[in-house]
Amino acid sequence: MSEERRTESAGSCSEAQREIAEKARRMIMDNLEKHLKIEELAHELHVSQTQIKVCFRNYYGMPIYSYSRRKRMEEAARLLEETDETILEIAGKAGYENGSKFAKAFRDEMGTAPGEYRRRVLWEKTDQEAGF
Repeated sequence: MSEERRTESAGSCSEAQREIAEKARRMIMDNLEKHLKIEELAHELHVSQTQIKVCFRNYYGMPIYSYSRRKRMEEAARLLEETDETILEIAGKAGYENGSKFAKAFRDEMGTAPGEYRRRVLWEKTDQEAGF
């Protein structure tokens, strides 16, 4: 069982639905650098697009696209905190070729622009190291 939070309705999912949702989640997490389409997930899991959408939403409480984008932005935030990679390099790892589209997606999910996020994290680390 994954560490992800399930919805109240997750208990009403059949075992087959749970399995589909968890396999889709694993595919998303293994391919954060891609924008996996529902058609691709459905094809790979041998189910209909409607079935995968319903199973995923019932089990994880959000649409596949929203979940995937959130996870890609969480990974981007981690990279901004822990690496010296450029924002454009991180955008590529999050599946974005266009830096401005990445910045908008990051801002929508994280509430701040990637550069501001990195500066804030570095500032907080500097303050902690200085004992503030």
